[in-house]
Amino acid sequence: MLALTILALCLLTAINYKFAGKSVLYPALIFSAVWTLALALLAVSDGVFYPVLPETFVIFLCGVLAFSVGCWLAILPATSPPIRSAEFQASSNRIITVLLSIVLIIAPFYYHWISNLVGEGDKSPFLLLARAATQEMMGKSAAFTFFGTISELSRIVAMMAFWEREKHPKRSVLAITVALVMCGLTGQKSGPLMLIISLICIDWIRTRRLRWKLLMVMAFIMIGIATIVEFYVHLGGESFSGNMGAIFRMFILYGSGGLVGFDRVVRQPNIIPQFNPIYVTILRVVRRLGGQADIPEVADFVNVGPNGFQDNVYTIFWAYLDFGYIGMLLTTVVIGFIVTLIYKRAIAKSHIFVFLYATLVFSIVFSIFTEYFVSMIYYLLKVCVVSWLVYRLPERWAQFRQFTARVTSSGLAARAN
Repeated sequence: MLALTILALCLLTAINYKFAGKSVLYPALIFSAVWTLALALLAVSDGVFYPVLPETFVIFLCGVLAFSVGCWLAILPATSPPIRSAEFQASSNRIITVLLSIVLIIAPFYYHWISNLVGEGDKSPFLLLARAATQEMMGKSAAFTFFGTISELSRIVAMMAFWEREKHPKRSVLAITVALVMCGLTGQKSGPLMLIISLICIDWIRTRRLRWKLLMVMAFIMIGIATIVEFYVHLGGESFSGNMGAIFRMFILYGSGGLVGFDRVVRQPNIIPQFNPIYVTILRVVRRLGGQADIPEVADFVNVGPNGFQDNVYTIFWAYLDFGYIGMLLTTVVIGFIVTLIYKRAIAKSHIFVFLYATLVFSIVFSIFTEYFVSMIYYLLKVCVVSWLVYRLPERWAQFRQFTARVTSSGLAARAN
């Protein structure tokens, strides 16, 4: 059944490639390709994982097909944004520089805050302690909210600086470096990896081609970050050479472990409490407003292979199972439809949608782990707000000044008469 599922997904990937007009970052193409690779890795990892039910493979195939159908339904033509004047473009670049300056000013305080959380008594690796401390504080303090927002802002500013790198290359390098460091200090991989994938997407939208030199650099950085986090956070930072095998097994676990984890849930629906449900954003808003909301920030582990091989990710589909299997597929169709509408505006180089889709590509790639489309709405709103501030505010401000000038001129003319 696994081989048939892989073959079916290969065919679906080819259809998506044709449907996309050979656009390599078409949402359905990325989605089906990622799931094909994850299942292929599962096929060659003989003996590493427990066997997966045939019914689970059918769910995966139907889920990928549902996302593709949603993408196919978004047949509306892309619209080109109006050409911006050099004056507005200069204003946008000044705002990016100001935002980067704010991030740079706060960065030392950000590091000091994390250092205080870690403390000096424990001899464990810094990243391990930082990860545990920040997860414990998640959503429970004003300091966490403030510095977490600054860390997110650093990623957004880095994306914009990279988009405008042609005239400001040094600013782009500085913004990306600062963002990677700030996101990586918490011992989490998601922030740095999200930024790297977003940069690859932004470069493709800008040039409409994948530049292999950039891909190699970004791949090297991604592997480096993942290896460092695994070594210091999950393996305790002891004897790198002695843990090479464990690090390699971790990469296999990340590649296909979520699929086997979902199979555990299919077999035993109540094996672990629900994590990251589709309504989690509402709960986070309630918590930020001071209400009581119990939100588990880390899912429980289940055994996914012999010899105690464990994982705590369960793919995108687990978050939608509250609606039943039919509801899960319908939700996936809607997600694919919305993401493709955003993609169409992004390839037309509408600024807000460029950065929005660049962020959503991370959600597509990591759909084999967990759900990021709905659970990241709060962050996606921040991307929209900052993008509007940088690329729309200068125009709106100019329009407002023109309006007030006309009103003032009309008033003066009325008094003169």
